[in-house]
Amino acid sequence: MEVAPRFGVKAGVNLATTALGDIPSGATEPNANNKTGFYGGVFVNLPLGSSMFKFQPELLYSSQGTKLDRIGGYGEGELDLNYVALPLMVQLQTPGGFYVEVGPQVALMTNSKYQINSGSEIDYKDFSDKFDFSVNAGVGYMTRIGLGINARYNYGITNLIDAKNSTAPSYSSFREAENRIIQLGLFYQFGASK
Repeated sequence: MEVAPRFGVKAGVNLATTALGDIPSGATEPNANNKTGFYGGVFVNLPLGSSMFKFQPELLYSSQGTKLDRIGGYGEGELDLNYVALPLMVQLQTPGGFYVEVGPQVALMTNSKYQINSGSEIDYKDFSDKFDFSVNAGVGYMTRIGLGINARYNYGITNLIDAKNSTAPSYSSFREAENRIIQLGLFYQFGASK
């Protein structure tokens, strides 16, 4: 039996941080801690030859970043990173509704700033790489009515710091930062109950 493409919506919580590296000699290493953000968007679920294998491209808005105890000479605060993301997921789904998924993701940065706890703010967009490439893996479950839950891990492979911009203020404390995100959320596939 042929399964038709299905459109859907999804939203959830990001538990985000960054993996920091390339600390200059003599610099104090900052500690990166989890920051809570959100994601939301749309997707289309396409069958791949059988009802078990699916291809699911998504278009998401994702709010992420990290909490830092220090960055250069700036003190405690939050690094806020916002993206429009395009995950391209391949799913293996059981007849019972459980599935596993894996796939790449490319994301375009829309905003990058450092909010210092004292109240000031630094615009990081000019010092940040505009594109982020990552690999996703996840699990989920969809009910017969099309409502489902999903958990996904996003492993960034792009250095968020623009290596060509030596004036970046973060260079006094780290020169490498990569996204790490746990996503937990809900989704709904239209027409799944038919």
